[in-house]
Amino acid sequence: MSLSKSCCRYIESDTHVFSGKFCEVRVAKNKQASVEKLQLESKYIVAIATSVSGVIMIAAVVAIVCLVYRLRRMAAKDGDERYIYSS
Repeated sequence: MSLSKSCCRYIESDTHVFSGKFCEVRVAKNKQASVEKLQLESKYIVAIATSVSGVIMIAAVVAIVCLVYRLRRMAAKDGDERYIYSS
């Protein structure tokens, strides 16, 4: 008793080549026309990139504020008034 397995056997059209178990994978013949399939939608990629850049900006601001605070404290300790009240 032989069971027939359903599968796609490399079907080709003028612009694409189909493969996969049910011909669900479509690859363009012309490399310029091929579209990369992403794991996430582009709106989620933009949201993640924006969030990460926001966190980096906040961390940079906090680091700068801490550095300025430390420099002013060290200047006050040394008695140098020009860094304490700069206008």
